[in-house]
Amino acid sequence: MELKSGSFLCRSERGVRALLERLRTVRIVRVDAVEVVISGVLTDPPPTTRALPLPDADHPTVVVWRSEECWDELQACPSALAQLLGRPGLRDALELVLVKLERQLDAHDLERIDDRTLAIALDTTEAKVAEIRRNLTGDVHDTVRLLRPALCCLLGSAWDEESARALDRAAGEDELVQIVDRYAVSLPLSAAELVALARSCTTPAELRDELDLELQRFNETLTTLGPGYVPYSHPDLHEQAFGDFVRGHAGTLVDRLRERYVAAVRDGADLSA
Repeated sequence: MELKSGSFLCRSERGVRALLERLRTVRIVRVDAVEVVISGVLTDPPPTTRALPLPDADHPTVVVWRSEECWDELQACPSALAQLLGRPGLRDALELVLVKLERQLDAHDLERIDDRTLAIALDTTEAKVAEIRRNLTGDVHDTVRLLRPALCCLLGSAWDEESARALDRAAGEDELVQIVDRYAVSLPLSAAELVALARSCTTPAELRDELDLELQRFNETLTTLGPGYVPYSHPDLHEQAFGDFVRGHAGTLVDRLRERYVAAVRDGADLSA
């Protein structure tokens, strides 16, 4: 809505938030077949139409048919969804974005689309996407991004897909604190303190240090979370630590090597390897 609405259409922050609240109420109903009645005459829907909007004050609905779940279904819905939001001009842009997202993501990645992936689909920069998210949600999106691996690591088996979805749906910091508070007994800090700590950090690694989480386990968590997260390896520090160890034990290492290969030396064997 922010990037694909034309050069001369500007919306207030209040207007965008109202559209997002409307979007949260939209539901999808899947049906096997549809009959369309126009002026009392029964007719088949056009072959290119696979979804219709049903406006409703409380439960605006997209009825969809002849589509498979996931990307095919999503790509059937833009026209109906744009009409329910009162923004029919968004249809073409939304269809194109969904096509680009499908090229980049598998079905299981739909719950969390990171800023980089969204930026590519929207033909903009990652910084611009992050800025728009912050404008809409405050800093809650960034806070959730930092909290997710820490909570997953702290909660272990108690962390599941429903927990992840609840965290992603948080619309503000107060709601985020309420969600985290469900797991208070398993956390080293209160929910409010943990959220405040995450808000003060800039990277997942920084929050890990603050919570003193074990690095290997934290990296395993980052790996399972997938796109948007990369394990921390610190190769330069590893090389430095290994070099310090070798230098500190050089005499012992050389003695052990001499013992291991003394027989080969006496026999005049090749020691190049």
